Amino acid sequence: MIKIVSVRENPQYIEQTVEYFSKKWGIDRKFYVESVNNSINTKNGFPRWYLLMNDDEIIGGCGLIEDDFMVRKDYSPWLCGLYVEEHFRGRKLGKKLLDFVRIHAKFSGIDTIYICTDHVGYYEKYGWKFIGMEQSEFREMGRVYAAKTENFDFWTAIDELIRSSEIVIDRPKDSKHPKVDLIYPLDYGYLSDTSAMDGGGIDVWLGSLGEKSGCDAIICIVDLFKRDSEIKILIGCTETEKEIIMRFINDNDLMKGIIIRK
Repeated sequence: MIKIVSVRENPQYIEQTVEYFSKKWGIDRKFYVESVNNSINTKNGFPRWYLLMNDDEIIGGCGLIEDDFMVRKDYSPWLCGLYVEEHFRGRKLGKKLLDFVRIHAKFSGIDTIYICTDHVGYYEKYGWKFIGMEQSEFREMGRVYAAKTENFDFWTAIDELIRSSEIVIDRPKDSKHPKVDLIYPLDYGYLSDTSAMDGGGIDVWLGSLGEKSGCDAIICIVDLFKRDSEIKILIGCTETEKEIIMRFINDNDLMKGIIIRK
């Protein structure tokens, strides 16, 4: 059976944890010894180390540490060492580790965690947001992502809806509203095979960043004409495009909305 084990709660794995991560990442074990041992007794939310176990076999893991050898010190803590053995990949076990760490961080009072990577497109799928390129202490540049811990399970559910649906744009940018004198400022449509209050699919706005950028906000709408309420999912929208959408919605006397960012 595959499970995630906290080394803090299972200190018998200290030595195995040090050896495993040192071997997998080719980093001197001394860098792990102090961190893994500190994870046992610290009163802080980090460091923490987690093992992905298949019965008694270690098949992956990750850590949450204060500083992942980055020049920038105002970002903290960092998820590090994420690894899943090759023959266990394709089962979303990496996602399980990411989610497990975010849950721990949330209940430890940590609102944001970071990761530095060279992967493009992986972390975005699971609600992480690319925030820029940063330099490590080894003078290498890496892609830095951030993930909020508050309400992440809600946003994960939104991401799963998007992932498992087709985005249908039935009202392209600059097209006319079918009933009132309005022009759509951005592509507008819905998610196939979903249901909203009006009986159609869940509405989406698609911005210039495209589908791969994912959702980073929703708009909650109150429609006084239809006397209902619903959400609109924003996908790939820049901050300027979000402002345009909000003006489009709130300039209508019979419809008002608020935006909730991821």
